[in-house]
Amino acid sequence: MNPCKPAIALAWSPGASGFLGKLFPKGKTVIRTGWSLRNYQEGAQNFWAYTSNQGLFFFQQGSLSPDTTGAVGTFQPGSLFLGQTLPAYALFPPTWSAALPASTLSFGGNSFWAMNPNVRQPYVEQWNFGIQRELGSGSAPEVRYAGNMGLHTWMSYNINEVNIFENGFLTEFKNAQNNLTINKASGKGNSFADNGLQAESL
Repeated sequence: MNPCKPAIALAWSPGASGFLGKLFPKGKTVIRTGWSLRNYQEGAQNFWAYTSNQGLFFFQQGSLSPDTTGAVGTFQPGSLFLGQTLPAYALFPPTWSAALPASTLSFGGNSFWAMNPNVRQPYVEQWNFGIQRELGSGSAPEVRYAGNMGLHTWMSYNINEVNIFENGFLTEFKNAQNNLTINKASGKGNSFADNGLQAESL
């Protein structure tokens, strides 16, 4: 079911007097403004990918390839012909299962995926404001502003990304850069090693 997508707009022709009346004469000026909210419905592909590890545990995979070992899932090259019953496939898992142990994640280069259970539907708010003023009998310039803001948009990220700050990697990288500069200036070659040299002595 498609949720409600509200929108509101207002157009006003002021009838001011005095100085404002000269800037915006009655019947020659229109001020417009509006606001709308548009929901974005993510496709089912995202739910399938993130909540089922790209469907890894929801189907049984089989393979049959030419080989000379005679193992299950292989056949002797040149031994197959039309109408022949195919050899047994190598199935993974051997019997279909709705759940598999974590040790099988290495199969096919898969890893753990997950989805925030409190994920919200993303939406975009749009607002606009404009002033139109008649000039002469045949022209009416308009100045308008339109803005958009997306909220609760979805994104994926790897929670196991390397943290280069707290683990000290960034500091050691900078130390290696400094060692390289000192070694090159001291005739020690392109080395990142700490040779006990001091930059002040260069």
